[in-house]
Amino acid sequence: MKLHTRQIARLPQFLLLLLLLAAGYCLPPFPDAFAASEESVYRVQQQYVAFYGRPGDLPGVFYWADRLEAGGGLSAIQSAFADSEEFRNRIIPGSATSVAELTRSELNSLVNRLYQNMFGRDGDPRGMQYWVGELESGDRSLADISTALAEGAPVSSDDYTLLQNRVILAQYISEEIDLKAIAYGNAQIDTARDFLFSSIDGLEDNPFEVDITPLLRALEANTNVNLPPVADAGPDQTVSSGEIVFLNGTGSKDSDGSIHKYSWEQLATTIINRKQPRIINGSKAGSGQFPWQVALLTDPQDGFASQTCGGSIIHERWILTAAHCYSEGEETYVAAASLSLYKLNPDYMVKAKRWILHPDFDIETLDNDIALLELNSPLNLAKCNGRCSAIGLVNRNNETSVASASRPAIVSGWGNTSRVEEIFSHELLWAELAIIDCKASPSMYTDLDITDNMICAAAPAFDTDSCQGDSGGPLVVANGSGYLLAGIVSWGNGCAVEGYPGVFSRVANYTKWIDDQTGGDCCSGSTSDGDGGGNPEDTRVQISNRFSATPSFTAPAVEQATNLYFKLTVTDNENSSSSDQVAVTIMPAS
Repeated sequence: MKLHTRQIARLPQFLLLLLLLAAGYCLPPFPDAFAASEESVYRVQQQYVAFYGRPGDLPGVFYWADRLEAGGGLSAIQSAFADSEEFRNRIIPGSATSVAELTRSELNSLVNRLYQNMFGRDGDPRGMQYWVGELESGDRSLADISTALAEGAPVSSDDYTLLQNRVILAQYISEEIDLKAIAYGNAQIDTARDFLFSSIDGLEDNPFEVDITPLLRALEANTNVNLPPVADAGPDQTVSSGEIVFLNGTGSKDSDGSIHKYSWEQLATTIINRKQPRIINGSKAGSGQFPWQVALLTDPQDGFASQTCGGSIIHERWILTAAHCYSEGEETYVAAASLSLYKLNPDYMVKAKRWILHPDFDIETLDNDIALLELNSPLNLAKCNGRCSAIGLVNRNNETSVASASRPAIVSGWGNTSRVEEIFSHELLWAELAIIDCKASPSMYTDLDITDNMICAAAPAFDTDSCQGDSGGPLVVANGSGYLLAGIVSWGNGCAVEGYPGVFSRVANYTKWIDDQTGGDCCSGSTSDGDGGGNPEDTRVQISNRFSATPSFTAPAVEQATNLYFKLTVTDNENSSSSDQVAVTIMPAS
């Protein structure tokens, strides 16, 4: 059996995206007649998105990619696009036939179109003013601006990620149109452009989650596709007990119609997105939902590329993680109070002072796969507004009642989201599993694989699991109104493979060792009933006007920072719908 630890050394995002194309993930392979590399194809498809806002026709994509590899240069392709009939007739505003004929107002509209095509948003005022000035003075061409924006300056990392994912989705659509021999004339181009533009809000993680079947059917029938609405539940909020809280769904939109109905509901912590099982098949974490979760990094300036493992705060100076995450000679940094690896909180970035590996750790069998990190300086857990806290530990006294077989458990991390490819999430994801007997059906592990220092957990259909990059992270179980740490992500036979649950280090077996190593800081008096950060499932509120865009409720009285979660579902006039979630952190009244 080939064992896979859940640790990974990440490649930069750009290279990962090229690997997706190179591997043909969910795509038919590139036709043999075309010799262009995947990188050249990606760069040309990016120009179709930037200039035309649509997927390119596949023969055209490969024609320009071959020209690029023959030394034609990207600027020559951009100039050809900017001088094309499609660009003149469909993109250039007003009656002008070239960029040189545009007024300042029209130039502003044109540059804004680039922002919309690439990032799905309007340009920021300062950026717009700068680029329009550059066009007017002749110091920059439209091709120069497109290149600058595509290379990530001066846009945000989130914009850059959305553009990269959008280009991959465009290539996916181009391949499918060619594979199915669908006509791709002016009418179909307009439909594909509208679909690609409407899909931008769904491209924060994995472009292959976008269902293009309705688009392909509409193109084949030469009809318009009904684009589903995009729900937006607004930003997460932090409020105090007793305040009137207004939820805000006004950012929801329907690009080809109107929102017909809004519907809000409060969710229990353990059932968010129960019907959307994806760390493979996980859900995005809300602010403060898993305040004990940390990321282990090798470079504090590049969270996404350098994140290798997860871990759990068990004390302001101590992190619990997996021993196999240790890499001799590398410095380790701990990032707490953060959801996105692109937006790490510098106030909660601490360098590790030392690693303490369990003395009986076996790198071959991964028995005793547990380690402690002592921090150089303590985390200020009292001032992070509920976004960071220590979690208590399951011990031998309470394990039977809180972490026995069939009990629900939650795993979280920033690891791989695909069974077959390296598709990592920059956002913290979580999934609900159930603890199962490692040595009993449906598990296919044997006594040779599993020791008494391991526990297993899986989804009923084995479609949800932790994976590479999640190593060292927490498996938590409910304990009253809070959570306890029951397991540490360790290994598995692949990820989300039927019959092979995820295997976790069994925390209950190590509380004395942890207590000895930390001098009693972590376990004494906390392992039996630690609160673990607190997300009470019985804190229900009455939502007023819950079928409106902006309902409200009164923040309940709480004794500690408490996270409430709400789901917004919007439905359009064609009865298509989509959902979004928002977290509201309730702080005790001062």
